[in-house]
Amino acid sequence: MSGVGVLAVLDALTGAVFLVVGGLAWRRRRARWAGGLLLLAGACWSAGALVPPLVTLHRGPLVHLLATYPRGGVRHPVTLLVVVLGWLMAVAGGTVGGPWTTLAVAGLLGAIATVRATQAAARGRPVVTPVVVGGLSYAAVLVVAAANLLVDLDVDLTVAIAYDGVVALVAIGLGVGLLLTAPTDDTVADVLVGIGTGPDGGRGLEPQLRRVLGDPGLTIGYWAPDRGRYVDEHDQEVEARDHRASTTVTEDGRPVAVIFHDPVSLVDPGLLEGATAAARLTATNAAMRREATQRVARLAEARRRIVEAADVEAEALARRLVQGPQARLRNVARALSKLETGGCTDSATTAAVRRELDAAHHELQELARGVRPRDLTDGGLARAIPSLATGSAVATAVSVEVGRLDPAIEAGLYFFCAEALANAAKHASASLVRVAVWPEPGAVVAEVVDDGVGGADPSGSGLRGLKDRIGALGGTLELAHATPRGVRLLARVPTEVGNQR
Repeated sequence: MSGVGVLAVLDALTGAVFLVVGGLAWRRRRARWAGGLLLLAGACWSAGALVPPLVTLHRGPLVHLLATYPRGGVRHPVTLLVVVLGWLMAVAGGTVGGPWTTLAVAGLLGAIATVRATQAAARGRPVVTPVVVGGLSYAAVLVVAAANLLVDLDVDLTVAIAYDGVVALVAIGLGVGLLLTAPTDDTVADVLVGIGTGPDGGRGLEPQLRRVLGDPGLTIGYWAPDRGRYVDEHDQEVEARDHRASTTVTEDGRPVAVIFHDPVSLVDPGLLEGATAAARLTATNAAMRREATQRVARLAEARRRIVEAADVEAEALARRLVQGPQARLRNVARALSKLETGGCTDSATTAAVRRELDAAHHELQELARGVRPRDLTDGGLARAIPSLATGSAVATAVSVEVGRLDPAIEAGLYFFCAEALANAAKHASASLVRVAVWPEPGAVVAEVVDDGVGGADPSGSGLRGLKDRIGALGGTLELAHATPRGVRLLARVPTEVGNQR
């Protein structure tokens, strides 16, 4: 095939490349501006093939695309100059400036490509390969075309073939770059949908936006009202950095987040809207998590105070019982003794009164012990549990390996052991019960094991009450079968080392 035939085939292929790549880019809303320029370049290329004076018309949209790739928009005077010269070169052809205008456009395109590559490297961003390679390649072929006219190299056919090939490859490279790297509605939607679905509750927004926007230096700060500043996902203060633009995210006029990003990352209004919506949602989720955590902590503290208040009231009641009714009963007993020694003949009456007094005295002692025993107040679990075992109707082996604990914890574990011993004696027909209390890292554990008939009911009122009391202290209660028979109850209550004394 002759050189002219090769050129004709390349002309047709280049026009088709513009139209196909432009159509594909047009389907992606974020790349629609570039798709429009590629389609316009394809139409101008076809017009130039039919009308020779329009042969350079395609250069306008092509230079425009190379100067503003990949985000679109004219944001710098040099870029505006390149776009204006490109369209002037395209429309006026060789009548305005001739090859010198072509050289100027080529030089500026090459400079833009070089500056972009340098800035990307300095900011740690991947080089925008299509615009760098495409811009330098198209600038080089424009220089060759202008030199051919200025020096009269007489290689028009060779230059034309090279020009067609370079233009086709540039169009393909730009289109592929847009389709592969341009953020789309789908990617931004994926970021929004992914918030809150991860194990960290969606606090991975920053790396997601970095990936979608191609900006590895992007940083998000969330407003911390209690600190009056922005903090990152690790609660570290976030400060603005040089060469970074900032976008403030608000909710009802109040700041909730700020995004520090490359100046070109969020130029597109759609991307800006998606990124700010994602940051706003993440900030709202984080605030809700903080509020929920604080409420849980307040609730746990309230439950703990209730238990402590109940223990204080019980201890006060025990003191009143000892100091009031018991004291009066002792006085009555002394009075009866005087009556007996004074020769009272109704011994049956006095004996009955004494029995009633003894019974009342015993019942008051039992009531006082069930409220809060003095041994627990004075000596902690190490004294109270052995005393409890001594009064048990079942043989009890005791092992206590903890010192003094928080009063609420001591009371909770004491009444757990007391209830478990009472159940073993009343319902389990046990012959032996083992009670053990020992410390673990960050917790204290109490275990009661009997060799009875088993069959403890977890839904029974006794065990439910114990579970609630242990739960109020932030602990857990486990019920299991013992080996070879019987029941094993295990209470584990969290505690700090500082609570032991």
